Amino acid sequence: MRVPTPTARLLPFFAISLTACQSAQVQTRIVTLPLPAIPPVLLLPSDGPYRPPVWATQRDAALIIEDFIEALASCNADKDAIARIFKEYEDGMAGQRD
Repeated sequence: MRVPTPTARLLPFFAISLTACQSAQVQTRIVTLPLPAIPPVLLLPSDGPYRPPVWATQRDAALIIEDFIEALASCNADKDAIARIFKEYEDGMAGQRD
């Protein structure tokens, strides 16, 4: 069985069908955005508990544990505040893109 070869009449059809494969060119623009302002107070280290002296009592140990809990809460509050700043920054940038 013989396979038909494209003739000159089919060449315009092939050329027109290939134009559908083209895509519109997209221009990409890179914009450098300023970083959000983080208050320096949030970046300061939290005071942690101290090592008890050798003659420490159970009460001293309880106070050190309480100091540790307060330091952990302070650290977590600082991280939450920084996360909130970044979230507000991202939400603000998303509003500007629309």
